[in-house]
Amino acid sequence: MPPASILFVGYREPALRAATRLGLRAFVVDERLPGTGRRKLAAGWGQADLADAGACLAAARAALDGESPARVLAMVERGVVPAALLRQALGVRGTEPAIARICHDKMEMKRALAGAGLPVTDWLEVTPASTVEGLVERLGMPLVLKPRDLSGARGLVIAHTREEAAAALRPGLVAERFIHGVEMSVESFRRGGRTLFASPTRYHVPLWASIVPAPLEAEMLRLVRAFNDRSLAALGIRRGLTHLELYLTAAGPVVGEVAVRPPGGYLMRLMELAYGFDPWEALLRIVVLGEAVRFPEAATRFAGARILHPGPGEVERVEGLAALRARAGVVEAAVRVRRGSRLGPRLGTGQEAGHVIAAGAGWQEVTAILDDAPEALRFRLRSGPE
Repeated sequence: MPPASILFVGYREPALRAATRLGLRAFVVDERLPGTGRRKLAAGWGQADLADAGACLAAARAALDGESPARVLAMVERGVVPAALLRQALGVRGTEPAIARICHDKMEMKRALAGAGLPVTDWLEVTPASTVEGLVERLGMPLVLKPRDLSGARGLVIAHTREEAAAALRPGLVAERFIHGVEMSVESFRRGGRTLFASPTRYHVPLWASIVPAPLEAEMLRLVRAFNDRSLAALGIRRGLTHLELYLTAAGPVVGEVAVRPPGGYLMRLMELAYGFDPWEALLRIVVLGEAVRFPEAATRFAGARILHPGPGEVERVEGLAALRARAGVVEAAVRVRRGSRLGPRLGTGQEAGHVIAAGAGWQEVTAILDDAPEALRFRLRSGPE
């Protein structure tokens, strides 16, 4: 039998490496192609604007060159709807376009969840008739404004004044009530409408640092997992890897967003470190090979990641990297910039100048490293634009 093939929509290098280890023939469609060396990881590549369904299909067929993929998987948020449309066009089973569109569009997602009786962040659609006063009267301050179809906090504005809200206001955004509570997520492996494994993540410093697993008491962990299952069932998500963002409030859990694709923010790496299994391989074994995966019952340690970004300016030098790498508990410390690099403002969680990954037996051990990281790894900047 020839090896099974898989089509990834969006480029995630660890997914390609996992496919290679499992003997799968991997193909990729994305908006940009990586360097020549990384292109060798896949059997074929297609380049297309992921917002253009026709271009995606043409690029996929050219890359596949006659092969029929066993599965089509979205690797990034912008690939969720294109992947569903490609499944439909190529006759591949998986999440349907209707479900993908609901999960990709924050307003449709909230409508579906609220319609199923789940608590969601209170929200309003921003229309040409919307005013700051009207939004604030309903939702209060601070006011959260975000695009309805982006991920990683791109375009997110938390307006603390009416002036800030007015500057960011435009039709098409989602306006939300600011939630006071613990921010976290749940990453789930699903098959046949059943959750096989669920891992809670604590947003130690929202938008900057996360720790796996979240330190939850047994009863709260049970409640969060049940809430996760209810949310996924309400959206009709039956298979694959999901990423539910939620808030733990005094009144109970509240849904923020749901994604039907692998999480970003190094969460896949953190799951691997905390639980001792490869989540990329687990996903492919379940979805592509149809294998039964034996998941660990609990984490054996905590693992955390801290994103580092000093703000806009020109990098003059970076200090402290060697000392940080030598610190006990640091698994990885990396710098993504060099002398002379120009940095703009950080517009989303995917933007970084560097990062630190740590692991340890205790929660406090890991949080201490993440909290110290911005001072331990210092980015010296020349003056830059505001």
